[in-house]
Amino acid sequence: MRFWAALLVALSLFPLTVRAEAQPFTVTIEGLKKGSLLRNIEAQLSIRTEVREQTDARPLSDRRLRSLHRRAEEDIRGALNPFGYYDTEITSDFNLDERRATYTIVTLGPRTVVRDIAIRIEGEGKTFEPLKDLRARLRIQPGEPLRHQRYNDDKSSFSQAAFEYGFLDGRFLVSDLWVYPDEQAADIEWRFDTGTRWRFGEISVESDNIDEDVVRRYLRIEENAYFSPRDVLNTQLALTDLGYFAQVEVVPDRDNQSETHVPMTIRTTPIKDVLYSAGIGYGTDTGARLSLGAESRRLNRRGHKLRTDLRLSEVQNRIGTEYRIPLGNKIGEFLSFHTGYIDEEFDEGTTERYEIGASLTREPGDWSQRTYITYEQEQSRLGNQFTDTDLLIPGVSFTRSELDDPIHPRNGWYALIDVHGASDDALSTTTFLQTLAQARFVLPLWESARLLLRGEYGATLNEDLAELPASQRFFAGGDQSVRGYAYRSIGPRDDSGENIGGEYMTTFSAEIEQTVWGNFGAAAFLDAGGVDNKPGPALSQGVGVGMRYRAPIGYINLDLAHPLRRPETGVRLHLGIRVGL
Repeated sequence: MRFWAALLVALSLFPLTVRAEAQPFTVTIEGLKKGSLLRNIEAQLSIRTEVREQTDARPLSDRRLRSLHRRAEEDIRGALNPFGYYDTEITSDFNLDERRATYTIVTLGPRTVVRDIAIRIEGEGKTFEPLKDLRARLRIQPGEPLRHQRYNDDKSSFSQAAFEYGFLDGRFLVSDLWVYPDEQAADIEWRFDTGTRWRFGEISVESDNIDEDVVRRYLRIEENAYFSPRDVLNTQLALTDLGYFAQVEVVPDRDNQSETHVPMTIRTTPIKDVLYSAGIGYGTDTGARLSLGAESRRLNRRGHKLRTDLRLSEVQNRIGTEYRIPLGNKIGEFLSFHTGYIDEEFDEGTTERYEIGASLTREPGDWSQRTYITYEQEQSRLGNQFTDTDLLIPGVSFTRSELDDPIHPRNGWYALIDVHGASDDALSTTTFLQTLAQARFVLPLWESARLLLRGEYGATLNEDLAELPASQRFFAGGDQSVRGYAYRSIGPRDDSGENIGGEYMTTFSAEIEQTVWGNFGAAAFLDAGGVDNKPGPALSQGVGVGMRYRAPIGYINLDLAHPLRRPETGVRLHLGIRVGL
């Protein structure tokens, strides 16, 4: 008997565990439309969060539900406070038997507004006008509804602005937000100590593969100038873009700073000297193609570069070498020497060209200016015409682009203007003057859609077209010209019907692209273009649709285009890649 009594006592010390399953429970919020208020309540309401997160392994007990319900109104009020609502009327209906809880926002109550903002700036920057002017640009102003997020954003913006002006140690001594719910008013008091406005101190450069004076040409920071984080970042980006370094660090040495100056150290890690490249592909203009390249990215400590490229395709073969010498203090400025060989074969002709030349590229403003001179020896056969020319061609071109994304732009433009020519009085077999202008635009339409516009005009002044080689004549048609027509198939024809190119060219294109799913999209387009020996050539039109794939290297385009000019018929397939514009 004693044994059984002892056993019962022992068992009573170990409660019997019965596995419970999570019971459904509904939490409803009423009285508000969908929007930021409701979303914040849903995020802050603990009973709603824990009900959604309960599992069979960890169910919510009735005791826990009651506890969460008791704090529910506090959660709701706390979620509404950041929007300026401090006097909200709330009713609740909590029913464990029916497994539900309903919280109703009867009235939000009057919204608290900002009554006064007192900002006091201390330290060296107390008379610094740009900081004083920041007050007028704050998002939160007297008379505006109080929103905590805007208050916090303004504090961060103020501190960041001080930092960007060189006040590296700026801090808030006081940052108080006083809320008076009974008065529906809030007062803001800030005291900000800017500390010292620092300047750049001594700048040291650590570079193992490029001479220090070359590196210093591209620095965007100067000794004794006021410290600017933006200039530090621009220096890092500029040195990285040079292509000489695998890594660039621009580091302030605050351990050795003086009372007003911060020394700067620029550390560079050399990149691999030689870059080899290879690629294979296919385009409807070129057919199958192969490319090989080798670039010495640092031929010497002065930063000279040497690049050789070989490109083979069913239509064109090209080999070229370029020697580049950096100049000035901008990435895009350099002196270049090049030589190359090109042979091209198309449906109604062939051309073979040797060239050697030099060019100087400068960026005097927003435009990139390239001044060049090239000597070319070219033999061409177009229809029944054969030309053997020697041309010394001086020229100048201007280019500019403004794109929100260099690879997949949605907004921006690109423009090119080129003028060049030759004279039979200067080592050339003929005289001509030629100009070419191109403009391309991309504009956002609705979400995930963009409009692409392209226009091109070329004109040549010369005595006799028959004396011009193929490279100095205009043609149209193909992937990058007028889709629906074969590559270089649009142009004046000789007595035998062969396309021999012309002196004037006009092309334009309008295209709408729409993302359909993920990286896949669709397009519809209209192209038009013409070539003739007089201004204003008659235009050949092509219309079509296409598929787009947004790849890391650009858009892969697959188009079906129908020509509208007789006797052209049928549908032509165009396959290509578009990078930028």
